Amino acid sequence: MKQRLDDIEKIKTPYTVPENYFDQLQAKIQEKVSTPSPTFQVKWAWATVPAFIIILLSGVWLINNNMKTQTVSDMVAEIPEEEIMAYLTYNEITEQEILSLTDEAVLDDFGNLESIEIEDEELDGLLDSFGLDEIDINDI
Repeated sequence: MKQRLDDIEKIKTPYTVPENYFDQLQAKIQEKVSTPSPTFQVKWAWATVPAFIIILLSGVWLINNNMKTQTVSDMVAEIPEEEIMAYLTYNEITEQEILSLTDEAVLDDFGNLESIEIEDEELDGLLDSFGLDEIDINDI
């Protein structure tokens, strides 16, 4: 009862292939692949540049607005006088060194010392604070 494959009736498929379909298939595929599609493509590297620039500029703006701008004079004015005197004493900086670093305009203002009126007690206190209490006020 075994039947051979050659003896079985072959079933026809309901599908048909158009004439010369496989001859033209390669040409049609090649045509579709080689023609670029007209779609809009954005390169992500170029799209991130404006965002990076905006973030960078925002950061710079925030930092500049939040920082309190101070000049050197303002910073020095905030240092207590006792700390300045202690620094000068500890580092043994002489009056000549201080005068050599001082601006000439500041020194010109000290030219009018004769017009300053200081009581004897105040002058004694200043001389004592600088260790110059041995100097007689009348000798000046």
